[in-house]
Amino acid sequence: MKRLFVSLCATALLLTGCMADGGYNDYLDAVRKSEDISSGITKTTVSVQSTFNEALIAEIGESDSAPFVGLENVEVAFLSRFNHDENAAIYEVFYDDGKLGMDMRLYQPDENQMIMKIPYLSEYYLIDDTLMKETPEMNLNAFMAKVGVEWQRMLMADNIFKGEKTLIKNEDGDVKATKYSVKPTQSQLDDFLSKLRVVLIDNKEDLLKALSEFNLMNASSQTGGSLDAASFEQIVNGVFDSMTITGYEEVAYVDMDGYLIDEWIKIELSYSSTEQVSNLFNTQTITIHTERWSIEQHQTLDFSPLEGVEILPIEELKEWSVN
Repeated sequence: MKRLFVSLCATALLLTGCMADGGYNDYLDAVRKSEDISSGITKTTVSVQSTFNEALIAEIGESDSAPFVGLENVEVAFLSRFNHDENAAIYEVFYDDGKLGMDMRLYQPDENQMIMKIPYLSEYYLIDDTLMKETPEMNLNAFMAKVGVEWQRMLMADNIFKGEKTLIKNEDGDVKATKYSVKPTQSQLDDFLSKLRVVLIDNKEDLLKALSEFNLMNASSQTGGSLDAASFEQIVNGVFDSMTITGYEEVAYVDMDGYLIDEWIKIELSYSSTEQVSNLFNTQTITIHTERWSIEQHQTLDFSPLEGVEILPIEELKEWSVN
């Protein structure tokens, strides 16, 4: 559960972005326009560099710590080619942690089905529309809006958002673009983290409901059962007392047509252990890089690998993974 709150804090930064006045309104327009692209290619790469609490790893023992050994550098890339007006797309996922590499492909031939192919398995598995609709969603819009307000207040205080004309190279070649960047000071980040703690606690009832609906309300050794408001607040305070945002930087490029073609966000976190929290990590650097190209160009999607092959229900993959 504590890792969930760390992820939630990082996600809050990523989803709210750097809401500032002036030129940032142009950036927001580009975000909205880019979300409505009907055809094109998008690639998002998430990399996480971590240093570990060696004392804790030694304490929990070799067998329990084994899953984390060698995970100092983890990278996951998502590549999508899509024609949304035809409800068709092909998605590729690549994972690499230095000792294990894995890739996966998802075919979406129409709006009602998704077919998954894992290379080391010869079978194809159907993720049907019914299963996708049954997947619960966490409705955190109200929470994110409140976080966004605090983020906006921080950035508007010193007008640290900037925009400048530049040239960027991507898969389409050299592209003229406007560069937007933001890099808050440490005092601003500390102030924002303090306000984020308050927002989390003030909205604990809504967040607990969202977590429950998302099936994350499992018993744990630290809560002794389903999480209540008091335990939630205790965990939030424990996490925030032991975590510091030591750096945040965002750079985005908007082309002359108003599309967001390149963006990267870098978040640096440091952790300390307290009476309430024993952190597995000492530090983490999270980088998210998103690229878009071939915008509004119809994509040739190859669904021929699906022809003449048996497509199994996803339940059979679940049974195989359990056994």
